Amino acid sequence: MRELMTKKQTGLMAGASDLIIVGPGVVLFLECKDLNGKQSEGQKIFEEIVSELRHVYRVFRSLDEFNSIINEHLFV
Repeated sequence: MRELMTKKQTGLMAGASDLIIVGPGVVLFLECKDLNGKQSEGQKIFEEIVSELRHVYRVFRSLDEFNSIINEHLFV
């Protein structure tokens, strides 16, 4: 509940990604999860919205996965 209140105070919608990275010609919305973590329903809805707007949404579970996403989309 506290996290929801904090997000509301900062203007973020429920399910917003953990990281938003704006690069040349691309916006990345990245969600960090541990090995067993699953997206909430709000996160799945947020992913759908981001994808419909043709932005990049990815879930990563390790630093290697994060680096791979960054290299794929920002250092092309």
